[in-house]
Amino acid sequence: MKKNKVLTIMLFALLLLNICQTDYAQNLGTSVSLYLFKDDIPIISNSAEESCTSNEILSEYSPPQMIGVTKTEVDFLSPEHWALLEKGTEYIQPFELSSGYFCDDDFQEGANPPQKEINGLIYHKYTGKRYKGWDDFYNDMLTVFTEEYFKQLNSKDYGQFGKADTYISFNGDLYYRSGDRGANPTYQSNLDRYELVQANDQRIELNLVTYYLSPDDVGTDGAEPESIKRCLIILENTPSGWRIAKMTLAY
Repeated sequence: MKKNKVLTIMLFALLLLNICQTDYAQNLGTSVSLYLFKDDIPIISNSAEESCTSNEILSEYSPPQMIGVTKTEVDFLSPEHWALLEKGTEYIQPFELSSGYFCDDDFQEGANPPQKEINGLIYHKYTGKRYKGWDDFYNDMLTVFTEEYFKQLNSKDYGQFGKADTYISFNGDLYYRSGDRGANPTYQSNLDRYELVQANDQRIELNLVTYYLSPDDVGTDGAEPESIKRCLIILENTPSGWRIAKMTLAY
């Protein structure tokens, strides 16, 4: 009787040990399938692969697809629209890239324009030849942008000082807040494409589809683009003609 009791206990212990080993092996197998890496690419075992979709399994890098159509293939913009977009690309730069710098102006590098503190911020007086003062500047901007979009472009957040205009009028003169940023050298303008979102007689929405290299490939002949970006553009038909109501710089 005593021997039977001992044998029963031993058999029960062996059964528990077998169950524990099975659970451990299963857990270990799951861990290996999820956390093995080679060259930063997850290696997924056959057992784990069944639970993954194709999007979850990393594949070899391939360049982004070409979306939209080339400029010569666009059939939803008129010559007037193209001229406006070309002008807009020029006119948006003094707001987005470098304030106080205008194309075809005689600004000299190293010039030191007069400064004035206005509303707690330092502004520089515009001393170029393109504009005689604020009115010239403002009226010229409204030949390209809607009034509302001009206000959006001109308003910037200056931290503790809150929002303030980049360009202002002071005694009729044009003053501006100095500031600039670099362009994106990975942008490949020769690959630009266009994608219509919607259009009618009063409004056209389109995407400028832009392509970018990896920073390591800049200057490399034959390099394939690494990423794409959709830059929204909105044109509105105003009483004064077509104007830009939204434009996103590609660089």
